[in-house]
Amino acid sequence: MNANYMNILTPKFGCIATGYGQSASYMFPRHDVVDNVLLAQASCIIAPPAIVLQSEEGNPVGNLTSYSGYCVGNFWFKTNGRNTYLVDGDGRVTGGPDERAALGMPLTVPMDEPPPAPNVTLVAPNGGENWFVGSTYTISWTALDSASIDSFAIDFSTNMGIEWLAAQPKTHGNPQSYRWTVPDNPSPDCIVRIRVWNTADVVGSDVSDSSFAISAPPVCRYYIGDLNGDSAVTAADVSYGVRYFKGFGTPPVDSCYLDSTKAYLYVSGDINGNCDFRGSDISRLVGYLKGFSTLRHCHFFPPTPPPLRRYYR
Repeated sequence: MNANYMNILTPKFGCIATGYGQSASYMFPRHDVVDNVLLAQASCIIAPPAIVLQSEEGNPVGNLTSYSGYCVGNFWFKTNGRNTYLVDGDGRVTGGPDERAALGMPLTVPMDEPPPAPNVTLVAPNGGENWFVGSTYTISWTALDSASIDSFAIDFSTNMGIEWLAAQPKTHGNPQSYRWTVPDNPSPDCIVRIRVWNTADVVGSDVSDSSFAISAPPVCRYYIGDLNGDSAVTAADVSYGVRYFKGFGTPPVDSCYLDSTKAYLYVSGDINGNCDFRGSDISRLVGYLKGFSTLRHCHFFPPTPPPLRRYYR
């Protein structure tokens, strides 16, 4: 046996018959075969070590003989031809110890090694985020496998993994992202777990590196049309908005965080309800003050205070 055969075949067992009658001068096994090759101690061997079975202890004593194998007497392999095979020996050893117990015989061995688990990495949330109840966020991950990815499942925990709740039950496919509407489970100690299965039904998983928070959504209180924050809608608000758009005024004072854009929306100045603040809102505000337009709020942020008085010029 040489290094190439060992690396190509990657045997699970190495079987050596030794004892009287195997050689006229000395009895095997040889150190260079057992230790260097079968037990993968030589640097040129990249295969994993095999389990060496031998019928007798090696002889004669010396540096050519290996004593690293298991002496088990006569040994055999049996299989049902489907999933596993049985390895056992009778312990009829005359020149050395019976090492069946040390090996754990009889051994039940899978006929094929299971494929490795998929390599999966959770991208988000991965720690430090603050996600609001009722808002929708993207859970994302990467998943690679030598076989095809067959399915995935997403769980979340509000107590750092002590208990898990399903965000998405096991589902066919590998989209590598999932839009999740955050449930009403506020906690500062949340993590997400992603699991993926390959076509051999071997699962790989990953969890958030550190905790993120699930929080109640912030309360957004404002007066629609009250650009300057004086609790009234007047011509002064028109002047305030004009100055802002000309570049020498400050933004409206009441703002609400729009999670989808990760930015604050000037909701008090969004008069036409398109969830943006622009010059057309000032025109509509003038129409409102003249009595022929209405104020429309952004649908994300219904105004919470009571209606304001309207002042006509």
